[in-house]
Amino acid sequence: MNFIDTHDFSVGLVLRVLSVAVSTYYGWRARRVNPSPRARQDAELLVAIDEIRGQSEFAAT
Repeated sequence: MNFIDTHDFSVGLVLRVLSVAVSTYYGWRARRVNPSPRARQDAELLVAIDEIRGQSEFAAT
């Protein structure tokens, strides 16, 4: 989907060639702007996991 946003192609044409429903594309864009509470929680947990992992890797060296 990022391909459509980064290139100057017709959205309808690209979606038709890829056999992707228009509603799928616009739903994806809407979720990028306003992610669900679960997606926000997952992103926060991923940051915490990366921090913990980085600390333990640093301590191991």
